[in-house]
Amino acid sequence: MKAMAFNGSIQIYFQDQTRGAFGNPVRIGNFQGANTMAVGDLNGDKAPDIVVDDGDGILFQSAQQRGQFLPAVHLAL
Repeated sequence: MKAMAFNGSIQIYFQDQTRGAFGNPVRIGNFQGANTMAVGDLNGDKAPDIVVDDGDGILFQSAQQRGQFLPAVHLAL
């Protein structure tokens, strides 16, 4: 999975069924003021999760199923 910050949202390119190819980007989130982003399995479900630092806390977006994410949850620092 590859992700890039883009105008307060994230575009994710999921691997296509063709080896070495990616599908069209999926844009998720409203991450205005984002400073940093990390991707990893944070809750042990073997699916990538997204964490974004917005300066006031972190936004956690958990994978629901392949190719989809649940709405972001803001956690204050």
